[in-house]
Amino acid sequence: MKILAISCSTNFGSIAVGENQKILEKIEWERAQSHGELVTPYLQEITEKVGWDFSEIDLIAVDKGPGSFTGVRVAINSVKALAYSFETPIWAENSLRIMAEACPVSEKELFCCLNAFKNEVFISSYKNKNERWEENLDAQSIEVEKLPDLIESKSIDFFGDAIEPYLDRLPEEFKSQVNFLNIQPAKPKASDLLSICFKEYNSEQTLDWKSLNSLYIKLSAAEEKLKKGLLKPLPKI
Repeated sequence: MKILAISCSTNFGSIAVGENQKILEKIEWERAQSHGELVTPYLQEITEKVGWDFSEIDLIAVDKGPGSFTGVRVAINSVKALAYSFETPIWAENSLRIMAEACPVSEKELFCCLNAFKNEVFISSYKNKNERWEENLDAQSIEVEKLPDLIESKSIDFFGDAIEPYLDRLPEEFKSQVNFLNIQPAKPKASDLLSICFKEYNSEQTLDWKSLNSLYIKLSAAEEKLKKGLLKPLPKI
């Protein structure tokens, strides 16, 4: 099975291709602004490297968020276009689960988190089930100060880019019981998304291009302003 994976939910973007449980090629980059200008040429480049035509790809996997609104849209729209053009099934995975795949499975509860900015983090937790990570806490967005309220275990692992910027706002007791995993980059990667597909692929869980949706969790900056009355909706014509 030929699989193409795309992740653009943070400033770290990546594309990977794999077949028969093996990652064949990957392209990774960092970009502060939109990934839109890079995804299409990188898709062309990586398929040429492995000698694939887009019509030969059996499955397209995508990071559906949460994360950067713009980055998630770029990945989702690119995948929809390919899936529509070549009638390719889609595997959609949330960015925090993709991050968990980079972490060694242990008996500790694993919390994966991404900076949602404005004093908030995207977070989800995972527990070991049959030597694979299974979601224990649904992906959500919370204020940094509420992080300790989520912790029930006395021994946990934390992974992601969301904690370091806010360490001074967290109580010492919380920091003392948390083991911060030093795995770089602390972001979702297409190669880890491929790994999930290799282990968990089930044709009944795939989507077509019409059914694929982003996982945003929180409102965009524009939507927040509109909700607070700082923006006025366009008049109806």
